[in-house]
Amino acid sequence: MFSTSSRVISQELTSTRIEVYPNPSNGRTLNILLNGDSSNGTFEMYNLLGRKVLNGNLESGINRIDLPSNTLIGIYIISIKAGVQETKIRVVIN
Repeated sequence: MFSTSSRVISQELTSTRIEVYPNPSNGRTLNILLNGDSSNGTFEMYNLLGRKVLNGNLESGINRIDLPSNTLIGIYIISIKAGVQETKIRVVIN
């Protein structure tokens, strides 16, 4: 069972901090924080079938990601690349 409270999921990558919030999301927006040595990066968002549903560029700081209006409720994987580092974060869309 998923909690309805907001949580921040964060992962330390050597000297780059990445956070994705809110998680779970209301299905309208996500914020991706990219902070550290890497000044920019990219993200790709996949559904659980492995289909890419969204991608884009990231700058250092807080990046507001507007989700498409047809984004379905479910679990998604966001792959974030910053420099030579990559992390994957699970996100729940309510």
